[in-house]
Amino acid sequence: MHPETRGPFDRASILHAASALGPLATGSRSVGQLISLLCDETTPTEQIVALIERQPLLAGRMLRVANSAYYGHSRAVTTLPRAVSILGTQAIRAIAITCCFDRVMLRRLESALESSSTFLRHSIATAIAAQTLAAAASLPCHEEAYVAGMLHNVGVAIQACVDAVGIRKLESARKAGMTGEVRTLEGLYCGVTHELCGGLVLEAWQLPATLVSTAAHHHRPSDAPATERPLVSLINIAATLAQSCGCEFILEPCSRICDPEALEWARVDSRVVDEVAATLPDRVNSVWEALTVDS
Repeated sequence: MHPETRGPFDRASILHAASALGPLATGSRSVGQLISLLCDETTPTEQIVALIERQPLLAGRMLRVANSAYYGHSRAVTTLPRAVSILGTQAIRAIAITCCFDRVMLRRLESALESSSTFLRHSIATAIAAQTLAAAASLPCHEEAYVAGMLHNVGVAIQACVDAVGIRKLESARKAGMTGEVRTLEGLYCGVTHELCGGLVLEAWQLPATLVSTAAHHHRPSDAPATERPLVSLINIAATLAQSCGCEFILEPCSRICDPEALEWARVDSRVVDEVAATLPDRVNSVWEALTVDS
């Protein structure tokens, strides 16, 4: 599933470094375990609510997002059980992953990247674009698409942990105007790619194979297994839309044009892409405002 790794950036060293810094920590309160449970369709709703209720800050942020304009409910959502009854379990899973995501990712990036502040917003925009595209095209994966969009760049945080020097060089090159495919640029400046790191970490979290492939292959969907290529391609398109709609992240591709091959694999036509692009900034803003408001 993953490319060969050698030397200081082999599989064991990547997972060891990630674990030592927190993202792969064990225990009932680890972010990795919580995301794993949220992504597991067999986890009972009651268990999800109980896990979140034990973390008041996370629960509070979730309720703010549940009451945001994105979900458009006129009556206030004041408790997690009520949020589940109104929004449904899948929406609660998506909101929870959004709210806990930056607890790990942003803290890992702030010391490594000057552009870390744009990381979360780009991930949210990719998630919303992917979910909206999938729903508009009547694809069966629209709930999974949101989660895949949120997690597609998780490897950047791990890459920053294990190869901080390389990722800073890459960021500097992009700021200086260097363009090109991210994989090519990583080959020039970094000892390990963010896709490799992301795939390894999501695999270690025991997430579904489709989510692992999304993290490992979103810059080149053709490398993904055929059965997982539609969702990986959808995330590739969604990330491009995020870039083109004001939610740029410096380590994403410069191109604002969707890959025709990805459109074909994802079974999404250009008309749907244009419709989603038109509404994406407002949809992102409604979630962003709720997520980042002072507690």
